[in-house]
Formats: sequence, structure tokens, C-alpha cells
Amino acid sequence: AFFRQNPDCMTVAVGTPKEEICSFLELRPAGHMEDADSFGQIRRLSCRCMERLRTENQVLQIHTRQGEYAVSMRSILYCQSDLKYVQITAKSGTVYRKLWKLDELLSILPEYFMRIHQSYVVNVREADAFDRTSHELQMTDGSRLPVSRPYLQAVQALFRAKSAVSGADSEM
Repeated sequence: AFFRQNPDCMTVAVGTPKEEICSFLELRPAGHMEDADSFGQIRRLSCRCMERLRTENQVLQIHTRQGEYAVSMRSILYCQSDLKYVQITAKSGTVYRKLWKLDELLSILPEYFMRIHQSYVVNVREADAFDRTSHELQMTDGSRLPVSRPYLQAVQALFRAKSAVSGADSEM
């Protein structure tokens, strides 16, 4: 489970060191948190916990109008820019949509993400094959994404390296 919950107290992220948890959070029910300072301390603590989860466990925290989501970066297949929004497609088929620039997202993603088009960033670990004739990248879920000319050499080099490591030809 991602969170451990005590019915009498606030929810605290599993793995949070006790020294980081304020004593009033451990001992008092949430109903006792009535003043602004208590809520400020709760917010600071939760922000610190989420930052640690994001950096150590490679979790992307997504805030949308529909809610807040913590998505494992390993579970992301690709990200697509759609005007002002970025659509993040996960292996499970879930699509998260957030008001974001693709460049901003790429700057916080790990090194195994690669831009293949002005509108697409992919998880290279989830790329299955590259079609040289149509310049499309096939993902493990079967989706085919366009590769534009500026990124063509990098994608071809990636698949040459993948085929050298695996010994199989992953180009179509």
C-alpha cells in the first residue's frame, strides 16, 4: 500500500522517518488541527514527503482539475503535446491531461525519456520497433508515433544500440 492510515490521525506516507513527522501529527486526531499554523505545518510536511517520493522513487506528481495523481515514471509510455495541454499515457491505458508545456515536462523526466517529435516524448524502454519507411516508432502497447526529421538520427542510433545489445533486429 502506498499510504498507511490511522482512523484517529492524519494519513502519513509510508517510509517517512519519524523524526520528520511533527509530534502533533503522530499523537493528535486531525480534528485538533484548527489553527492556520497547524495546517501550514501539515502542508509543509506533505510537500517534503511528496518531494522525497518524487526524487527517490521517480514519481511524477500531477495536479489536475479532476484530482491529484502520483504516477510512476516507469509506467509512462509516452507524452503528447496538444496545444496548451500535455497528455501522459501510462502502460495501463490511463491518460492524464494537464496544462503544461512539453519542454517543462521533459526537463523533470529521467534520462530514459526522449523527444521524437515536436509533439511527442517517449519512454525509450517501452519502444518496440522503428519503421524506417514510414518513420514511425511502435510502442509496446501497439501505438505508432511519428518521428520527425530533426530526431530521426537519434532514434535510429537508439535502435542500432538496442539491436546490438539484444542481438535482434528491432527495426522494421
